[in-house]
Amino acid sequence: MKIVRKKKDKENLQFINKFFENGMFGAYMPGYIKGALNGEGSYAHIYLGKRGIFKSQDGKTEGIIHLQRDVHMEDVCIKEIKLRITDEEENGPSRIRLAAYKEEMRAILNEAFLHALVLKVFENLGIPQRVPKLYEVVGITHRGHNANSIEDFEAVWMVMEMLRGHTIEKYLRLNLVTHAFEANESILIDILIQLAHFLHILQTKLRFNHRDIKLNNLFVRYHAEDELWLRDFNIEGYGNYICKNDITILDYGFSCIGCAVDNTSLISAGSWFDEKDLCFKQGRDLCQFLYSLHAGFPLQNYISPSLFELISTAMITMVGAVEGVAPREINLLNGIKTDGTPQVHGGPIYLDEGLYTFLKRPDVSLPGCTPLTFLSALRNYNRV
Repeated sequence: MKIVRKKKDKENLQFINKFFENGMFGAYMPGYIKGALNGEGSYAHIYLGKRGIFKSQDGKTEGIIHLQRDVHMEDVCIKEIKLRITDEEENGPSRIRLAAYKEEMRAILNEAFLHALVLKVFENLGIPQRVPKLYEVVGITHRGHNANSIEDFEAVWMVMEMLRGHTIEKYLRLNLVTHAFEANESILIDILIQLAHFLHILQTKLRFNHRDIKLNNLFVRYHAEDELWLRDFNIEGYGNYICKNDITILDYGFSCIGCAVDNTSLISAGSWFDEKDLCFKQGRDLCQFLYSLHAGFPLQNYISPSLFELISTAMITMVGAVEGVAPREINLLNGIKTDGTPQVHGGPIYLDEGLYTFLKRPDVSLPGCTPLTFLSALRNYNRV
């Protein structure tokens, strides 16, 4: 992580504290312009921005350095995550304050690490566009490179590529039409096949759970008609498939990699989940997406009864599978209350922390939402 000093004039370029040494292109450093706010959440703010690569005019890397821009400024996305330190922690004993800063920084940097690791997996498969490119992770302090303590940090920037297109939520709002079953299913099945395929890759190679797969955390990239991108896949559990849209997975702030021994987290991002919470759980990510899809677009109004039955079957959850107790079935399309209690007889469907609370229970299993099982069901559905 590189360090930048906070400036009052946000239009000024902000440089990291030192040159990268022994890089492929020699000593260089990026400079950033932080632009307009483009999205606001409880955890992070998203800003438009620009990024350029600068080099020393005379090759110097110490003392007074005269810079020249080596690469033109490009549009980027800056995800700014504030360290959430309470007044009680800030004003408490030094031991408590230091522990709070360390825990916040750990949770944030784990997100960046997991994002980069997932990107590397897809890069190795030749499909890097499935994850936003991550350029740098930058620490923001009042003191710049003179910061001598973790307590000098106030935020972290994740500087990423600027995506062209729409979130899945906006894309579906623009394209789904009630009771236009055939056209809607062409769009939705394409998304579901790709998502299940990518989740299977990450679970197989990393024991990875995203833990926050919802409509706003998937993105449909825009491509010009003559722009080439990898469309053809041979998908395990499905077969050959040609993608209609280019789907990208966003936001790794809840993600984790699970331990093969006891299914607790080896690496966990964010602070909502505890390190001892289950990771990984195969059906969780796909289940979250199907639930958020149904909450945003009541599926009985957009897809045929036969596809609705397929999804409904996938969303049958086994609860209470502990020693000496037989599991019972819950259909999650009936909804989950905010406290994590299933609505057995149905009720309002909305996505909030209740679903997350329910899905992290150790006695909940999701056999129909495991990627290969779901892909097989879609394959059979498309062949009928």
